[in-house]
Amino acid sequence: MLGGDITPQAIERAQQRAKEDKATPSEPPKHSDDPKHTQAVKDYLVEDRKLSAGWVDRLFEQGKVFAGVSPQGFVNACFALDNGSIEQRGLTEKPFHGVAGEKGFWTLNIGKPERVVYVESAIDAVSYAEMAYKNKERDFSVVSITGSSREKLQSHVLENTNKGLKIQSAFDLDKAGDNYHQRVLEVNPSATRIKPTMGKDWNDQLKATKIMQQNPEVKKQVEQEINNRREKSVSR
Repeated sequence: MLGGDITPQAIERAQQRAKEDKATPSEPPKHSDDPKHTQAVKDYLVEDRKLSAGWVDRLFEQGKVFAGVSPQGFVNACFALDNGSIEQRGLTEKPFHGVAGEKGFWTLNIGKPERVVYVESAIDAVSYAEMAYKNKERDFSVVSITGSSREKLQSHVLENTNKGLKIQSAFDLDKAGDNYHQRVLEVNPSATRIKPTMGKDWNDQLKATKIMQQNPEVKKQVEQEINNRREKSVSR
């Protein structure tokens, strides 16, 4: 025993957590200003993910989203994390998803935040923000945790709690989301959870909402399909 609670096993666990915070690939994508690459990313976010074009354009203007080219030559949608790392999303039918650099947070502020909503990915953050804004909600911050460790998440939650901000979790409706919410409760027992009503995450809900608005006749089919997906994810 090395003193206190610092055992060889504790050191090993800490080293493992540090490794988990390092995501693949280690080599970051190259920022691309090629109009074709930029348009490909925008098309993916608007057409596939159903984010509004206006929101996507503003995120590009702010540098929070950009087109990147991987070392293998693939064009990815890149989200600039607060710590300088990059969350990447491939544009193919079976898209790559990972973080180049150390896992961290991606933050989107609306007005002067009085509450902080935690989600699992940048796309979920934009999806939630877009729907909340349309519902006249203002003065909030949406934070994607992007796979950050328990320690990082809890430190972030505690920091915002100490600022007097209301804490809400809006994680996926699955076991991983349940675990993330529990981690939030460990440092802020008064934190509440917001759950999507269609699908397992906020992008599911955004897509379903827009599809039903455009095609009211398929509303029941969409609700059934997405809720079936949610049930499968929860049962795993």
